[in-house]
Amino acid sequence: MPSRCRRGERVATSVFKEMKIGVFYDQSKQRRHAFVSEEDGKEFGELLGAHARQIHLEAADRKLSLTDGAKWIWKQVVQWLVFLDAVLLDFYHLAQHVHEAARLCLGEGEAARAWAAERLKEAKAGGAKVLLAGIDALSNHVRAPRKKDCLRRLRKYVWKRREMLDYPTALANGWDIGSGPTEATCKTLTLRLKRPGMKWDRDHAAGMMNLNAIRESGQWKAYWAHRAAA
Repeated sequence: MPSRCRRGERVATSVFKEMKIGVFYDQSKQRRHAFVSEEDGKEFGELLGAHARQIHLEAADRKLSLTDGAKWIWKQVVQWLVFLDAVLLDFYHLAQHVHEAARLCLGEGEAARAWAAERLKEAKAGGAKVLLAGIDALSNHVRAPRKKDCLRRLRKYVWKRREMLDYPTALANGWDIGSGPTEATCKTLTLRLKRPGMKWDRDHAAGMMNLNAIRESGQWKAYWAHRAAA
């Protein structure tokens, strides 16, 4: 039995990695609208646009996107949600990259944590420009090729997403800079499918996750009433 459970968990994990989850929510976190797609990036983008129209997202007072910075996600967001006021890089994902570079260049101690914390504080206050300056300053002091290469890659990561690091404007307007509700929804939608021994193919996993998404979005009764009427 234990080996069967592990095998099922591996299958489930592989399937879930192919899933793409979109979540719309308001600033108060009181309203949420989620959906799931097993299709490729282009199909997901079309679905993203369709759901945005369904909830009349364009009529909101302020509209912004928080993503993990993946190029394909950014491309679909700016193509299908052209009315957005801002497209931001999730601060947690930025922090992961900054802390990783700090550990590699400065070790596992307090010096690395302090350097990363200061760079992230600067990013909140001044965006990409001051963060890049901090990266360059450390790069001028390290000598090891692997450390310089690590900082080069971090700099490239930030530079390519520099327009997504306008945290000063976001914070001044009281906007979120972290995608916590999205991450939480991703976990919630997969809980029902990750029980020991379960195995799923993509279509059925997506279908079950979308049913969970309907419930999580507070649309369960309305959805089934619509299906019954049809």
